[in-house]
Amino acid sequence: MDRLSLKSVELLLGIYAPFKIKDINLNVEAEILTVQLEEVSLKSRSLFSVSAPKKPISKAISWQHNNTGRFTTYIEIEPTASTFSKNRLLNPPAFFGDKDATYTYQLQQTVLSAHSKKLDSQTISSLLNVKRETVNQIITDSDNQQQDQKLRSILPLETDPIWRALINHEISFKTNLSSLKFLISRLQLNCVNNRNDMGVIQDSVATLRQFFIKHHSQLKSEYAQIGVSSETPNTSSQPQEAKKRVTLTADHPVWENILSGQVDLLSKNMGLNLYISQLKGLYKKVENNDEQKIQIAKELLESYAQAEFFTKLPEVEEIHSATGDCCLIMKVRVASSVALEGLLARLYDVPGVRGTRTYVALTTHLERPVQADITEELLDEGPRLK
Repeated sequence: MDRLSLKSVELLLGIYAPFKIKDINLNVEAEILTVQLEEVSLKSRSLFSVSAPKKPISKAISWQHNNTGRFTTYIEIEPTASTFSKNRLLNPPAFFGDKDATYTYQLQQTVLSAHSKKLDSQTISSLLNVKRETVNQIITDSDNQQQDQKLRSILPLETDPIWRALINHEISFKTNLSSLKFLISRLQLNCVNNRNDMGVIQDSVATLRQFFIKHHSQLKSEYAQIGVSSETPNTSSQPQEAKKRVTLTADHPVWENILSGQVDLLSKNMGLNLYISQLKGLYKKVENNDEQKIQIAKELLESYAQAEFFTKLPEVEEIHSATGDCCLIMKVRVASSVALEGLLARLYDVPGVRGTRTYVALTTHLERPVQADITEELLDEGPRLK
């Protein structure tokens, strides 16, 4: 591309001095735009100032940036000694990214802004045309950074003497983490060899403190030994609201909607569906009688609640309508007497259940599957009871 085109792309992506575009690679088939940057230094601030590229000190870093149209955009740069200087990191360019990250600050801000609006990662991925894995990584990294900031605030500062005491084995400290043992030994040796160099000692303290932050999940007992809890409060999670039980009464408008045909009650229970059809016919005949309407709705409520309760519990094995002083006979198989009490408690919550009678099987002497044959003689002996 010519100079004018490069300048246009710099304006489009917000790239400014001391960085400029070195080259652009456009893959039309894959819809990928790769922008290679270089850092330059001004030799003079006169009218005829000349910019000279700085010498790279490491291999190129690539960050994913906000899309340019339909093209997935990547920004590449070969870092120099001043690329990640402290002064620049205080106010980094939006087209930059962390040296260990795979995305720019601008893409990070765009994703986190959408995430703060309660959008899920799949929605954000679709809106920004960014892979869902990248969106999840940005959100996870942000959560980890917030946790690091919390840990930095509760850990002793680098000026606290406890860090030097740990390095010099001046206090009792035990750890089972091999990497921490090795680090302390290496830092101690380094401090002994450079005991008069405060810079080395301070770097050793900073290294040890950073290790505690990075590996906090593995250092619970170690945190306790220096008087700090490794558990950080999760401020992002909202307090869970207490569960509320919602009870539908017979005069609830949902039953009128069902009986009048405005709402279909989706049930796999064929018997219940037939019963509802009968109730709908009765409901149309009593349009001017509110008491009868409520009675029909009550019957529907009781039938629906019983059907849903009885069929959804895996403990319920059989249900039979019966003659005598009960309406239904249920055979249930529960884990213990406590579980049986729990099932009965739920049973009493079902509208229409006014009482139960429970029989517990102590020993099973015979339990057959569905019979494959019948005893013909029983048909002849039955009339003797009359």
